[in-house]
Amino acid sequence: MRIVIVEDRSEDRMLLKRIIEQHGHKVFEARDGRVALNLIREEKPDLVISDLLMPELDGFGLLRELHKSGHLQDVPFVVYSSIYTDNKERELAYSLGASKFLVKPLSPDDLWKNIEQVLPTLTQNKATPRLPVSEEEQLLREYSMVVASKLEAKVQELEETQKVLAAKERQYKCLFSSMDDVILLLNDKWQVLDANQPALRNQLGLELEDIVGHDLCSFFRDGMEYEDLHDKICKSGSLFEEGFEVQTHFVRKDKTVLICHISLSRFVNEQDEAIGVIAVIRDVTEKVESEAKLRQAQQEWEKTFDPIDDIVTLQGADMRINRINAAGLKMFQQDLKNIVGLNCYELFRETNEPCPDCPVTENLNDFVAHTFEVFHEKLQKTFLVSATPIFNESGGVTGIAHFAKDITERISLEKQLRQTQKLEAIGTLAGGIAHDFNNILSAIFGYTQLLQMELGPDPQMQSDVEQILKASNRAKDLVQQILTFSRSGEQKREPLRVQSIVEEALKLLRASIPSNIEIRQQLDEECPEIVGDATQIHQVIMNLCTNAYHAMMDREGVLSVHLSQKRMDCLDFPEWPEAKSGSYLELEVRDTGSGIESKHLVRIFEPYFTTKETGKGTGLGLSVVHGIVKSHGGHIYVYSEPGEGTLFRVYLPVCEKSADEKIDMNARQPVPHGHERILVVDDEEFLTKVQQRGLESLGYAVTAFTSSVDALDAFRSKPEGYDLIITDMTMPGLNGLELAKQILMVRKDMPVIMCSGFSDLINDKRLKEAGIRFFMMKPMDREVLGRKVREVLDLEK
Repeated sequence: MRIVIVEDRSEDRMLLKRIIEQHGHKVFEARDGRVALNLIREEKPDLVISDLLMPELDGFGLLRELHKSGHLQDVPFVVYSSIYTDNKERELAYSLGASKFLVKPLSPDDLWKNIEQVLPTLTQNKATPRLPVSEEEQLLREYSMVVASKLEAKVQELEETQKVLAAKERQYKCLFSSMDDVILLLNDKWQVLDANQPALRNQLGLELEDIVGHDLCSFFRDGMEYEDLHDKICKSGSLFEEGFEVQTHFVRKDKTVLICHISLSRFVNEQDEAIGVIAVIRDVTEKVESEAKLRQAQQEWEKTFDPIDDIVTLQGADMRINRINAAGLKMFQQDLKNIVGLNCYELFRETNEPCPDCPVTENLNDFVAHTFEVFHEKLQKTFLVSATPIFNESGGVTGIAHFAKDITERISLEKQLRQTQKLEAIGTLAGGIAHDFNNILSAIFGYTQLLQMELGPDPQMQSDVEQILKASNRAKDLVQQILTFSRSGEQKREPLRVQSIVEEALKLLRASIPSNIEIRQQLDEECPEIVGDATQIHQVIMNLCTNAYHAMMDREGVLSVHLSQKRMDCLDFPEWPEAKSGSYLELEVRDTGSGIESKHLVRIFEPYFTTKETGKGTGLGLSVVHGIVKSHGGHIYVYSEPGEGTLFRVYLPVCEKSADEKIDMNARQPVPHGHERILVVDDEEFLTKVQQRGLESLGYAVTAFTSSVDALDAFRSKPEGYDLIITDMTMPGLNGLELAKQILMVRKDMPVIMCSGFSDLINDKRLKEAGIRFFMMKPMDREVLGRKVREVLDLEK
């Protein structure tokens, strides 16, 4: 179907066209009645939809012309108007031959429904009924009256519109003049047409007459800047369609140069055609200079504080962080944008409020620098925080300079140092106790052996004395353990049976382990010997078992100790590239305790690492165990899971030759005798007496002194009256070394045996410097002393 649309408003015409075309009909457009009349004559449409009020020829006139034309008077005509809406207009339209009278606006659906009511008359080829018109003159009078009334209304409407436009223009001019930014209206040749005078004068120092009619380029500092700007705009037309912004230099009337931000947009007509440019100019000189100063300050900040390892922040009086150096970004692994604006306690403590005794809070209260330690839970680090107030010219606090030093390692080292000093003090104390205890043991050994010699054949008495000697040997071993702990004992490696050491250690532990913990042991008696230090192996077993029962202190549990022989390949020890294939003793210590977390498991053999409460562990136990096992050529492994208990496996290489094959010549031969003259010196009287009696029982002539000074006087008075000197190391007056030096100055060939209960007091270098070739460690029994004396005297011969 062919439909003609007559409408002077282009937007209404386009809307009607779209609605009709959506229903599959062809549309012809006309902007007034005169054009429409010619179009109808040419195209002979099936339907006409027309507005009424239009230039040239209105809708009524078009209806009248069609009515007068014989062959066009039957074309259906729909009136669609927003101006002529009274009943008179309706009657006139219908009397002129209109098929339908519709009042704007209608929705697209309602509009089309009304048009569809006209369409059946087309398909039936029926003419639209018209009201009869009695006379042509009457119709013209009615038409003239309607048009006149509507024109009068239109004139009034236009006058009102003109008043509104005038008011809006005044508002626009007021708004335009009040703008701080300079607004220029340019034609298509970039010549100034208009501008807001107040801003033009304030910002650029120009009057309107200075700029109107002039090319914009004449106000740039450099003509090249304008050319560059013009080229950019031309080359980026799509950007200019949406607006274009640039920063450039502008010359004021007084020839001073401003840095200006210029925003450009198109100035268009009703057809959306560009007829000029709107330029908004803002003086950003101070802003640019401030930004430059800020950049310079930022660079100076970075140069000053980024090389510092400590965390440096600048905070406002509200405790919010404004700046942070590179060390802070690295420590917290955050971007600057994620940190700036945070409160310092949010960053350093991850809390919602300042910490107690916060140095920043104290700064704000008393305006004095403060220092405080802060622990960061997530980082597991301790910071030494120093905060200093920043004052303005009037003395008010404007911010805080905040310095945070990571002292985690320092605290750890200080803790280790305190622990080391404590252990050194314990070691020194242990050494002193060991020295005195060895003196006591020497007396016990000596007098017991003398008693054993004088006893008759009574088996019970002999058995009692043997028990005293066994207890004394056990005490001797305990002293040796104390000396080993204090790093004063000598390491003595020899073939030994580990199963005997395990049994002895478990006997000692049973007395101290709570009854709620069951001890299970499974020891293979066929296990071969290892070469090692019995005291150190004993320490390994005691340490592992002690840790095991500590893990079960608050519950019932089982401590299992297994010992067996294993043939191991070097591939069985992937963590130990130096491991060798061969036979090993496998010592297992297992508990059913709380287990160990994986994060602690990887550090369990580190020195000073402990998970026990402060004061309940040195952190040295397992590190010492690890060191002992390694020094014996062995390996140690740990397996544990929280709640599943812990298992330690220790592998020690077995001895190639059994100790049973050794021939102990000393055990098979009697203690040798002699008749030489011996000078014994010790400040402990009971020791001089027991040594004197023991040596005299072997045939020697013994002179004993408890004073080193008296002994030296006696020797000087008769230097040829002695064949051997036996002296203690620690004595008042002259110590053993000083006494030996004085004796050797009198008689340099005199053999001297130096004795001590604490080996840290003496070493090979000091003995050699003093000219002493022989040393004995207390306690000494009669047999050991007798063999050593005989050995020394025979060497001198």
